[in-house]
Amino acid sequence: MKSDKEKAASLAQKALDNAEGDEKATYKTKLEKINKGEPLQDEQ
Repeated sequence: MKSDKEKAASLAQKALDNAEGDEKATYKTKLEKINKGEPLQDEQ
């Protein structure tokens, strides 16, 4: 069974693969954060 992190990374990779233009940078950043275990949202 996949962990939540693995599921999130898989979905982010699929989004990155299908993204165009500026979206690619956004999904690449999200994927990198997921792989590092960092939060995706800014904590305030």
